[in-house]
Amino acid sequence: MSKMILDKANETSKGVWTNECTIEEVYYDLVGVKIEATALEYFGGHKTFHYRKYVAQARELIKWIPINIKPQPFKINISDLSPEVQQHLEYEYKNSDEETFNYILRQAVGRIFESLAFRLYHRSIAKKLAVKLKK
Repeated sequence: MSKMILDKANETSKGVWTNECTIEEVYYDLVGVKIEATALEYFGGHKTFHYRKYVAQARELIKWIPINIKPQPFKINISDLSPEVQQHLEYEYKNSDEETFNYILRQAVGRIFESLAFRLYHRSIAKKLAVKLKK
């Protein structure tokens, strides 16, 4: 039988968030961010398309992380996260150690890489992945 340790959980008005819940919510926010871009079509005119910002960033970094000694970090804009997730991350940043906070970010971003290339992520990327929050 498993127990939930509430002193390590993140409690707000909407309930208690464990580290795993925080990881899931950060992941959902990241994969939900879409960007609209316009490109020139070959035969004239413009074509508008949408892409997922953080999935595209992962696709770009996935080819470089395994071969670089010090790979470029995966960058997250705090403003792309929902206010509730921002609140929980702020709580974790202030009330837990740096290792736990980094674990949450790395696991959330790792799920994006895992969905793109499962084996590559687990064999090469997971141990080198760095995540950086930007304002």
